Amino acid sequence: AARFNRGCLYLEQNNLPGAISELTTYVTHRPNDAQGWLKLATPQLRARLLDPADRGFQRVLEFSPPPPMAAEAFIGLGVSQALRRKPAYAFRHFHSALRWVTNHPAALFNQAVVAQTLLNDRPLALQRYRAYVSALGTNSPPTAVLSIIAQLEVEAQARAAATNHTTSASTNAPGAMGWSPPTTA
Repeated sequence: AARFNRGCLYLEQNNLPGAISELTTYVTHRPNDAQGWLKLATPQLRARLLDPADRGFQRVLEFSPPPPMAAEAFIGLGVSQALRRKPAYAFRHFHSALRWVTNHPAALFNQAVVAQTLLNDRPLALQRYRAYVSALGTNSPPTAVLSIIAQLEVEAQARAAATNHTTSASTNAPGAMGWSPPTTA
């Protein structure tokens, strides 16, 4: 347990090499500890050691962990895929996390970021950011997130206005919607 505790302390201090070393030793001696694998995969992910991190997160899921731990493993896998610039896989992993823990704030936030930055799907990003803020409940969302939501809302209003203008212009065009100019005889 000392290795686990030291590894967690190093992780908290952002000493990634120390955390990886202690937690690797821990899971070597306790290979059936899902929490140990989850803790090990976290500094590996932060250090961009994506393949080892993925193996750790997958290992967690092999133990049929409780829902919160499974959700964290899927979120880790999603972040790993996002770092690899594979947004569809990332989004799918975040969705899996939400099946384990409905309205998990980290899964919703990461879906929003992937939708905005990798998929360039602004409406989906806005929806996911709003869901994230809602999932926080009484906790205040970060100011940066509120700024992003405001920006995306302005963009959505501009798109809606452009769509309405284009639709009304095309509706009144000759031949559109069965309308044609009067003929003179």
